[in-house]
Amino acid sequence: MIKLYSTSNKKILEIVNKSEAELNKFISQNWEAFFPQYLFIKSEFSVEGNVRSKGTSGRIDI
Repeated sequence: MIKLYSTSNKKILEIVNKSEAELNKFISQNWEAFFPQYLFIKSEFSVEGNVRSKGTSGRIDI
């Protein structure tokens, strides 16, 4: 269950009945509307090297 919070008072505004995958797809498809100053590269981008305290690789969502 995903909860949307107010940035001014940190109270729950709405509970969204969508999966993380659905929200990821929606944000990816509407990237320029949300973040026009940033370049969309890939929805899930794998990185090599010590990017986590445990393990040697990782993934960046969106």
